[in-house]
Formats: sequence, structure tokens, C-alpha cells
Amino acid sequence: IKTKPGNILDEKQVSLDAQSIVDLYQKKAFPKVEVSYKVDTDEKTGRAVVTFNINEGDKYVISSIEFLGTKNLDP
Repeated sequence: IKTKPGNILDEKQVSLDAQSIVDLYQKKAFPKVEVSYKVDTDEKTGRAVVTFNINEGDKYVISSIEFLGTKNLDP
């Protein structure tokens, strides 16, 4: 993710970072991952806290592959 402590708050980038987290988890066999985020700002100090909430869901791996309708391939 590109959002880092000390950076200027960019909510569009935070949203893109959330999508990057989804993409990473999906590549790691978590196709139903859900990522949300919240931004808590303190106007007195000019600071913000970004929190990403990740619900991984179940991990899926391929257990078998079947080919149906093939006539010219030997098993």
C-alpha cells in the first residue's frame, strides 16, 4: 500500500490501497476477501488514523480438474 504514516491524507489513495489488499488476498487463494477502511481525523492536531478491516473469508484451493466432452484425449 502507498498510504504511509507521515504522508498527507489522500482518501482516494486509501481506497486504492484497500483494493490492492483485496487483490493480494485474492492471489493468495482468498477469493471472498472483504476489505473496508475508516479514517478517523483529529482536527485539533491535523492528524488522521487509517484503519483497514480485513475479513479474509475461506481459503480455496483446486482439488481436481475435470474435462467433459473430450473424445480425442487419453486420460
